[in-house]
Amino acid sequence: MHHSIFLAAALRLAAPTALLLTPALAAAQAMPSGIDLRVEQAEHRVPTGAAFELTVTVDNTTVHLLDAVAIDLDLVDAAGVSVPASFSVAEPVLVGVDELDGSDNLGPGATATATFAITPLHAAVPVPTRFGVVVGVAGVLEGSALARSLPTRSFEVLPAPELEVELY
Repeated sequence: MHHSIFLAAALRLAAPTALLLTPALAAAQAMPSGIDLRVEQAEHRVPTGAAFELTVTVDNTTVHLLDAVAIDLDLVDAAGVSVPASFSVAEPVLVGVDELDGSDNLGPGATATATFAITPLHAAVPVPTRFGVVVGVAGVLEGSALARSLPTRSFEVLPAPELEVELY
């Protein structure tokens, strides 16, 4: 399945699916200067069942069109093993791009953001557990395929709160 900034629609809207850079994009060269990438994470400790936001920003400060802009998310456990079935990812809120299927582009001097709401599912953890999000960004600049995997953003998932009531 070739999905990149074509991403969350397949990540967990219907069935759990991990999205990774395709081999062709994974072998592409790193992002050149002029393509700036940022990831912002709203929370680093998240209760099971509560969503947190992850925002990915791509700035094209070049004078060229960045074609086929793609963003991939991979949710991983502490060992780096993909665990998409432990999370739900809502359809992202997009600014600067309209599609998540890799058919969109980013003009010179333009910025695109994708904000994802990620929710740990109730079966995810019995005790506090560390997870991470690996963000991959890809595109085509002046005919050259570019790709970059950003450092893993870690977070801790806390067990769902429980209420115990004792009646006398």
